[in-house]
Amino acid sequence: AWLQLHWDTPQTIDRVYLYDRPNNADHITGATLTFSDNTTIPVPALNNDGSATIITFTPRTTTTLRVTTTSTSTTTQNAGLAEIETYNGDPTPQQLPAFAPSDTQSGLGIPVTEQEPAIEEAASTQPTSVESPLPEPTVLESPDLELSQTPEGALVGVSEGR
Repeated sequence: AWLQLHWDTPQTIDRVYLYDRPNNADHITGATLTFSDNTTIPVPALNNDGSATIITFTPRTTTTLRVTTTSTSTTTQNAGLAEIETYNGDPTPQQLPAFAPSDTQSGLGIPVTEQEPAIEEAASTQPTSVESPLPEPTVLESPDLELSQTPEGALVGVSEGR
């Protein structure tokens, strides 16, 4: 069995995360990664507990990545992956800046000042709006594929052909 990822533009990757299907019967015990230049990297037995097996290598630029199963456990009836991720660079989430509790209110990282609020009492019964200092989330969309992509990598979820 094999699974192939294809990119329209060359991608540089330096690690692949493979997630075996989380069940006791099916277990990939060996595989091969093949790149568009036909170079290969052997893959050891995948973790069978739902956690990622991480394969790291010297960065390679490729337009395809094929994962080919080379061996499975004797109980395997349906070889497959639950998930595959590719990365270039550090996939670790960035740490938020540290802050001192005395400089914030409610532990939210919102600066606290000793000054009076800049909003004056109004004779009107209209509600007063205050802008939140928290940043808006950034959403990345890919109209062509069901693909989550960041500058560091791409994530493709596979679910039993559905």
